[in-house]
Amino acid sequence: DEKQNLKEIISLLISKEREIHKLNNKIVKLIKLGKEDTFYDYKRSYSGKPKELVHDILCLSNNLDNKESYLIFGVNDDGSPVEEGEKKPEAGKPKFIKSNELFDILQKVKFAGANMPKIEVEEMYYLHTKIQVIICRKSKRVPFYLSEDYGNEGNKVRANHIYTRVGDSNRGKDTFANYKEVEKLWRIHFGINKRDE
Repeated sequence: DEKQNLKEIISLLISKEREIHKLNNKIVKLIKLGKEDTFYDYKRSYSGKPKELVHDILCLSNNLDNKESYLIFGVNDDGSPVEEGEKKPEAGKPKFIKSNELFDILQKVKFAGANMPKIEVEEMYYLHTKIQVIICRKSKRVPFYLSEDYGNEGNKVRANHIYTRVGDSNRGKDTFANYKEVEKLWRIHFGINKRDE
């Protein structure tokens, strides 16, 4: 399987049918750190649960450093590719989300002020493995939050909750950013620095 993946990558590069995304090297460097952070998160695979994906995108888009952020599919928590040396029942090729499916999900979500994060979906390579990256663009329109709850069963993404990440973890769906974090995001939104006061 590994040899076949390498052959495919090499043949695509030789025939110039496949260009490596300009962010590929940056994403690989982040993965090699073997830890997550406020502006990037590893996922083994797309879970098929839209509300989890919406929650991840909100948390990453509202990172307090207002950086471009990345949701990376196909990577274990330790930074290894999902297929590398795994003998677990859930092992196998990671599931990715199609970009049109993701945009369909986001169109159904009621974002406050119709203010939706700008995202892109790209496939990249890590070692011999294809990965998928959802890129959440840096924005002065933070904070992003919902005007209506999203999801019909328990553990919904809540309306009027501003979700962020704390270190390498998302805030839970029943929690929200603290006062200082919310203030920082609104300062970014309005272009106010502490020095301006």
